[in-house]
Amino acid sequence: MAATDGAGQVAFYAVVGVIPASMLVYSLSRPDKNGESPALTKWIAGWANQAEEWERVNSNHTATVERAARDKHLFLNVESNPHIELKFPEYAVPRLPEHHSIPLPC
Repeated sequence: MAATDGAGQVAFYAVVGVIPASMLVYSLSRPDKNGESPALTKWIAGWANQAEEWERVNSNHTATVERAARDKHLFLNVESNPHIELKFPEYAVPRLPEHHSIPLPC
């Protein structure tokens, strides 16, 4: 029965993994010899300042979306001109070039 006991093995490896992990977290949470703040505190402080960065990104995104909406309304509310000025109007006329021929059924 002991060879097939999966829960006991999981619990054993969980305890074996938690002990070194807790020692690592404890060592990172202690101030260094010079009295500076711990590495874990510096890492958490780096993530805590993300609110200002997100605020800047969100304000830029909002301004971009508002500008796009203004441009969209500008183009949608303009009266379109049905006349298209062509640079080479002879190319728009449907005709056969002189050197091509299509066999017409008789």
